[in-house]
Amino acid sequence: HGTLVAPKDLEAGGTWWGVRDGALFAGITNRFGAPPDRTRRSRGELVLQALTHTDVGAAADAIAALEASAYNSFHLVLASAEGAEVVWSDGKTLHREALAPGTHHVTERSFGAARSGRHVALDAALEQLGEASEPPDAATLAGLLGQHAGDRGFDGTCVHMPSWTYGTRSSSMLWLGGVPRLLFADGPPCTTSFDDVSGLLAGGSPRLERTTSAT
Repeated sequence: HGTLVAPKDLEAGGTWWGVRDGALFAGITNRFGAPPDRTRRSRGELVLQALTHTDVGAAADAIAALEASAYNSFHLVLASAEGAEVVWSDGKTLHREALAPGTHHVTERSFGAARSGRHVALDAALEQLGEASEPPDAATLAGLLGQHAGDRGFDGTCVHMPSWTYGTRSSSMLWLGGVPRLLFADGPPCTTSFDDVSGLLAGGSPRLERTTSAT
């Protein structure tokens, strides 16, 4: 029971992030490395499994107890106003790490997968944000999400690789604690404005659906 907000993967049936009752967030990334095994289960299921629980610890317990070999490698971020953890897998072993209070970024190359220029840029940006006296506002975060690298390649937070049929398709910003807030850009954040869809968190708005694959 309760309110679940999550985009829907129209190909594999799962999702890449979700929020339960405006209080518990789960979001998943791929993990750079071994080619995906298409016979394994969709990683998009893991977000929905995590959100059957009501707090970070219980959700992390449940995911960390799964069989790692059933899914391709991933990073699953679990967060609430009280704290955050990451459960990640290299496809063979599951790992679990608590995130200390502060600013963090988790991408497909995190936790030793393969550091990239994106991480160098994000480290510098988040260090500045962490030194600020106030949390970053929506405009600051939107600017960070819309940053490009050189020819808009893979080292940007906003990626455009049309020759590969690959790139950033949408972007979301979520605030938990107090009155939860959700902003959504239905396209690359460098060219798409963010709409306030916080009403979704109260179950009062239609579903958002986007075709992508979280397999």
